[in-house]
Amino acid sequence: MVRPADRLAESVPAGVRLDSATGIAHDGRTVCGTGTAPTTGTPFPYVATIGYCPGDRDDNGALEVQDIPEFLSRWFVGC
Repeated sequence: MVRPADRLAESVPAGVRLDSATGIAHDGRTVCGTGTAPTTGTPFPYVATIGYCPGDRDDNGALEVQDIPEFLSRWFVGC
């Protein structure tokens, strides 16, 4: 399973350490906050968007046959 923090790391420059999230957009996919620049150690503001695919039910980053039963089980529960 891919963690949301891993997806955020894809949207910011390499080496920047994400320290805090200070805001989240209404869609839940866009996050802003501060990090630390790798070479200078100074605060680094960021805005990052987490990629999302509603069909990827096991959140592994790929659409696969295994997503179908997961989707159906959530459908019948009402989620």
